[in-house]
Amino acid sequence: EKQITQMKMKFLAFFTFFVGISSASTECGSEEEKQADYRGAIALTRSGLECQRWDSQTPQRHNRTPEIYPNKGLDENYCRNPDNEPGGAWCYTTDSNTRWEYCAVPMCDPPPTYTDCGSQWVDNAWVGQEDYRGTIAKTVSGRTCQKWDSQTPHSHSFQNYPYAGLDENYCRNPDGEHQSWCYTTDENERWEFCDVPVCDAAPPSAPTFCYDYTGVLELGPKECTATKLYHKLKAVYNTKRKEPGAASCPGGIQRELMALTRTTSVDEAHAALQNLCDYALEEADDEAGDGDWINLEQEGAIDLQEFWDGGGFFERRNRELPARRK
Repeated sequence: EKQITQMKMKFLAFFTFFVGISSASTECGSEEEKQADYRGAIALTRSGLECQRWDSQTPQRHNRTPEIYPNKGLDENYCRNPDNEPGGAWCYTTDSNTRWEYCAVPMCDPPPTYTDCGSQWVDNAWVGQEDYRGTIAKTVSGRTCQKWDSQTPHSHSFQNYPYAGLDENYCRNPDGEHQSWCYTTDENERWEFCDVPVCDAAPPSAPTFCYDYTGVLELGPKECTATKLYHKLKAVYNTKRKEPGAASCPGGIQRELMALTRTTSVDEAHAALQNLCDYALEEADDEAGDGDWINLEQEGAIDLQEFWDGGGFFERRNRELPARRK
């Protein structure tokens, strides 16, 4: 029995090793893995600097060593991504003046991009217009965008985002904002969002969420307004994102609002919040009978769970609201 167990353990170890090797690539790195699966021999950064060996501490001292990061492919001085950097494979450089840079490792099966619009949702997954590659270079207020490779008038660190399409001064979303943006050439206004059209043909039907908001979905009949509901949701969002081990939330609270309301823009989301309250009050009013506010308050809190679940509000939101009884 012991021998059989040992054979099983050896097979499992071999299988795990084989799967790890087979999922790696020597030609490219996958976007989903942030190129952590790349195992090729590229050893130059995007600016042409030579990579430092991972087992060396000269000229850059570091803790990304093969001993601390086993199974991350830290061989020789090849470009790797042992710590899930957002821009993909990288390396420390042999230039004492440049600690590290991203490498020009090809992306495996890069997602489609668009020049006339940017997607907010793709198959219910958040995108946030990261796929926009058009030439809009004005902000929502009409300010001209600053070139991404310029540090004037605003200094920044967005040189190391090789797959974000940071060309010229075009509006982009390299860091997970809720829509495309840019730094401006106005020294008094660091950055602003851009008015890039949305590609989505329809709102998401079952969007992904970062956090759980079910604990804040009960409001008294007189409390339900878009502003109050937004602040309740934002308070929970801020609490959730600060919890130990909490995942990051690309798109922030604006993305969560769009997910909760099944919309594709912040303006639509806020309008939907008010419509949601109107429908909730309408239903509470119907349940109270004669529409008396005293009866409404006796009805108790308004449970908005069905709306967040994609129920009544979303099924009826396109019909005209009847005038509320006084």
